[in-house]
Formats: sequence, structure tokens, C-alpha cells
Amino acid sequence: MSTIDSTTALSAVRAWSGHAFASSPSFARNWPTDTLGRAAGLSRSSFAARFKSVVGETVHSHLTHCRIRRRSQALLRSSRLSLAEIGRAVRCGSESAFKYRFKRFVGVPPGEFRRAQRSSTIHQARTEAPGG
Repeated sequence: MSTIDSTTALSAVRAWSGHAFASSPSFARNWPTDTLGRAAGLSRSSFAARFKSVVGETVHSHLTHCRIRRRSQALLRSSRLSLAEIGRAVRCGSESAFKYRFKRFVGVPPGEFRRAQRSSTIHQARTEAPGG
């Protein structure tokens, strides 16, 4: 494996942590740490250690966190999918696992989040309507 300097490696970690989840296909993809390390020019263990020092959590935890926060919030806002379907879409396995993780990462249960989003959208539409 070629040797790269720390600055380059940390830049790769930062770029990956911010970019990997920007598009929907990224959420469904597995991101093995050894593959990410190779892409950054590092061993699996070096990448994992640097990732944790830069991001503050492991690659797996970060991936789970991002799937829950970004993808599930988008699905809860814009779809009529059930909580079980959203749980499967963000790879939580079961509806109960999804509910637990969503509340852990977002701070409120997914059903409450969805109701608040819908209520906010309805209120905004009413205030923006003529005579509203």
C-alpha cells in the first residue's frame, strides 16, 4: 500500500463522511471499512482510527446514524410509506428497531416526527394562501 500524508488521509475521511450519503443509492450500499481504507490509501485499521478521530464515531455508527437521520426524515416528510417500510428502506430490519434508532438519533419517535412535519406543512400552506 502506498504511503500518503496525514492531511491527505484526513481530507479523504472528511470528504467521505460528508459525501457518502448525499444520494439515495448510497444509503442502500454497504461500506466496508477495508474498501474505504483502500480508497483513501490507508489500511482498514488506519482508516477506521482516523475516521473515528475526525467524525467522532465509528464508520458503522456513522452510516447507521446518517441512514436514520437523513433518509428516514426525508421519507417521513414526503411519503406515505409505513414505518415498517421506511425501516426496511434504511436497513433497520424491523419496525421496532427503526423506531428505537430513530428516537435515539433524532430525539422523537418517528410517528411524532411525521405528525409534526405534516402539521407544519399544513400551517405553512394556510399562512401562505391568499386571505390566510
